Amino acid sequence: MVDLFRSPAATRATSLGRWALVAALPLSMAAWGAGESAAPAGSDSAELDDSGVAIDDDVAPVNDTAEDKPDLEGLDSVEPDTEMPDTRVPAALQAVYTLGEKSYPESVEFDPATRRFFTASLELGNVVVTDGVTGESEEFFAGNGEPGWLGLGMQVDAARRRLWVCVAREKTIDYGEVWQLDLDTGTRLARLNLAETADKGACTDFALADDGGVFVTDRQHGRIYRVSGGETPAATVAVEDSALDPVAVGQNGVVLNPNQKVLISGKYLPVRLMRSDLTNAAAPVVTELTLDFSFLAGGADDLVLHGEKLYVVVEDRVAQITFADGDWTAASITTTVPIWEEGADLIGGFSGIVVAEGALYASRSDVVLWGFGAASERPFVLRRVAGIAGGL
Repeated sequence: MVDLFRSPAATRATSLGRWALVAALPLSMAAWGAGESAAPAGSDSAELDDSGVAIDDDVAPVNDTAEDKPDLEGLDSVEPDTEMPDTRVPAALQAVYTLGEKSYPESVEFDPATRRFFTASLELGNVVVTDGVTGESEEFFAGNGEPGWLGLGMQVDAARRRLWVCVAREKTIDYGEVWQLDLDTGTRLARLNLAETADKGACTDFALADDGGVFVTDRQHGRIYRVSGGETPAATVAVEDSALDPVAVGQNGVVLNPNQKVLISGKYLPVRLMRSDLTNAAAPVVTELTLDFSFLAGGADDLVLHGEKLYVVVEDRVAQITFADGDWTAASITTTVPIWEEGADLIGGFSGIVVAEGALYASRSDVVLWGFGAASERPFVLRRVAGIAGGL
């Protein structure tokens, strides 16, 4: 079995891309004013009405005509301190976020409630949070406090305020853990050793189920685990099939069909998309989608579902996959777009992908060079993908 980090590195090209930030619209408020009306001036000489009665010139004449009456309805109900609604447009997410020089962000997730990005580090084995508006980053969870841990795939569960994290020990990935973190505080709520579920069990990435549990891919073995949600998560083997075994490098990203019965997992190298049908949970059926990725350099890493399309990050590009039906029995590659262009050159090293406020963002970790112990040629970034799913 060939390990990812012994695979030949893809050729990387360099140049400078241009990105524009979306400016926030200014706040516009309407001004309110109140007018005053003067009482009619009195006369020095008294006048008589038609009946001969004197008109008191200290009393203004009364006009009962309805159309001349001011509309005072509702004025007494308006409190003077009533606040006008805030109609400001929220600041836009940035097009590019530059991370620390040792960050190696293998994966990226986004929390729509707080507008923050989360990245897991290959080098440091920790989790970093980046503010989507300011671009400021800080450590969110320090990890196990031991050298040699790799941060891999993650999954945000925004509704339950949870963050799932895959970690592995050493580059051989012969031991893996699943963490469940509090999405707001960074407190670790659960830590599962997958070797207690299956021999040399390890994890690579997640797909979130409707009940709060997750499906977890195993890169080294032909398995997909099921980890329950709740306060005491527990892991079981959901799928085990030789069709999922690695050829060169095994499973990485995974997505779950909205019908909760079909998983698509991606093999890194050679690139394959595998379909696991869970209709009969006791006997899942695994098949391969017929797709030709041979025109792309590099391996298939992270997967994300957006709308009815599947997006796969492959080194320096994102491939859009369109399914033929709702059960994902067949699919086609409908387009591919570069992630980072500099003139005619493409910058590679991208491994993670996420949807954030309608756009795709990819994380650059340069995993192949990291695997060989070589320095990265470019900064580690989160970058909005242009020309696809809401990108600029």
